[in-house]
Amino acid sequence: MRLLLAFDEENIRDMFRLVEQLHFNYIMNSQVLWGDYDVVPSLNVYELLRPRNAAYVTVVGSHWDGHVRKLMTGGAGSVGPAAAD
Repeated sequence: MRLLLAFDEENIRDMFRLVEQLHFNYIMNSQVLWGDYDVVPSLNVYELLRPRNAAYVTVVGSHWDGHVRKLMTGGAGSVGPAAAD
């Protein structure tokens, strides 16, 4: 059986609205979803970057305040063997 799901921006926004209404604490893993919808009042997003199979992963954080997504500074950085030296 093949299941085709049709998700568009409005459906995704509604899904985030429902998650907020139910007061879920959540962790989502996605290459596409950032969670920066007007129905989400506050959200931290962490992007993991690993260029060309490097021995480290760089963590880039941003904060969504319900209106604007801004880059977080400090506290993140690289994790892995190269960072431990």
